[in-house]
Amino acid sequence: MSTTPISTEVARRFCGACGHEVRPQASFCGTCGQTAVQRRPAQSPAEPWRPSAGAAGQAWNRPWLMPAVAALVLAAIAVPVVLVAYPFGDHRPGAAATVAALTTTGYSSAPPASASSAAPASPPSATATASAQEAAESLASLLARSVADRVAVHHAYDDVRGCGSDLSSDAQVFENAAASRQQLVSQLADLPSGSALSLQMQQELSGAWQASAAVDSDYAQWALDEGAGTCVPDDTADPNFQAASGPNEQATQDKLAFTWLWNQLAGNYGLTQYGQGQL
Repeated sequence: MSTTPISTEVARRFCGACGHEVRPQASFCGTCGQTAVQRRPAQSPAEPWRPSAGAAGQAWNRPWLMPAVAALVLAAIAVPVVLVAYPFGDHRPGAAATVAALTTTGYSSAPPASASSAAPASPPSATATASAQEAAESLASLLARSVADRVAVHHAYDDVRGCGSDLSSDAQVFENAAASRQQLVSQLADLPSGSALSLQMQQELSGAWQASAAVDSDYAQWALDEGAGTCVPDDTADPNFQAASGPNEQATQDKLAFTWLWNQLAGNYGLTQYGQGQL
């Protein structure tokens, strides 16, 4: 009849100072020379390994922790993906919902409902594009005339302020510019294919030209004042010169708004772009 061997512990001696095994009956450690020794039982080869009773061992003995660990790993993967897709934040409408959806459900072949609720705008037809280009080219010709008026006004303005040699004709230059700008306002209203242009852009330009016409009329009276008597250089105290201040500021604001819109359109059709000081 066979018997199962019983595992026994073998008394072994170890140095209490360095931990090396000490020969039986030896009084000193052969490694470090210390005399203090202690006994440690040897584990049976059949005894399985078990984790220590510390915090790490306790964690593996708690199966309920495993889902939490798995969730943390998935979250660590999802966060970098979201940061790559939306670096430094995104403030577009619906962006918060998009990021939330990516964080909780991952990427999807379909966008969130907030990002696809509006139907995409259909591209403009060839006829609409042609009309817009025709209107832009017609407007460009009006702007070229406005630039010429501005050059003449600028020269007359400098001449009056400096009591120059053309003082006698400067008032007429201002009056001609005022009349030209009023004519441009009328032509803008009747511009061929004008309905294809931005209504705001047309309103800004019309307001700018009307305000500029008022400025030119005030400057014409200022030039007459300086030419009627002894001209005073830089006579900004003249009532007519000061009267031009209000409409001049309004014209500048309108031109800034118009040129910002116009330069985007002009870039699409290769037309001349302008700064507000040129019109």
